[in-house]
Amino acid sequence: MKLLLSLLVMFVSLITYSQEFKKIAQPENCKKSLEKKLSSTQSLTAKFDESIYSAMLKEPSKAKGLIKYKAKDKIRWEHTSPKKKVILMNGDKVKLQEGGKEVNNASSNKVVAKIQGMMTKLLSGKILSDKSFEVTYFESDSQYKLILLTKGRMAKYVKSIELYFDKKNLLLLQMIMKESEKDKMVYTFSDAELNKEIQDSEFTIF
Repeated sequence: MKLLLSLLVMFVSLITYSQEFKKIAQPENCKKSLEKKLSSTQSLTAKFDESIYSAMLKEPSKAKGLIKYKAKDKIRWEHTSPKKKVILMNGDKVKLQEGGKEVNNASSNKVVAKIQGMMTKLLSGKILSDKSFEVTYFESDSQYKLILLTKGRMAKYVKSIELYFDKKNLLLLQMIMKESEKDKMVYTFSDAELNKEIQDSEFTIF
């Protein structure tokens, strides 16, 4: 089963990367369409496959999980395998749980808060107009690809972000966060559900 899941992740990634992308000379319409779609999203639930690549690892570290988002600043980032881990982001409050126990680590919370700020801007569409990022737009027959180069303080944590969107429904298919070419996190999303009711307790209770 693990081999089958790994092959599935590889297959989805190959589909994404086999696209022939060309730079969009006048990306204003693409930007407006994505901002409209994202800003109108009041809630989101999706599965994700995570692959973490590091120069220190021979093989990428893999995990699976579920993300829940509720406008404008609530995120539940839950790893379901191979180990249970939950990050709750509710406004300016951040909570972490690993192995069934809450983790109180000030430095970890600060890093998560930085990532939360970036993720809420991404999911709301505000990231496309944020001066902390330099955005370049590309397209293939079926997808949009956005490359965001980070500037300022965010560059300490992430050098660049690549986002892949389906051109038909403008749903996020894949996100790649890079510290370097060898150190990166790849998230492939599936089974997305938009604007369905999510209880606020999902973002406060593990």
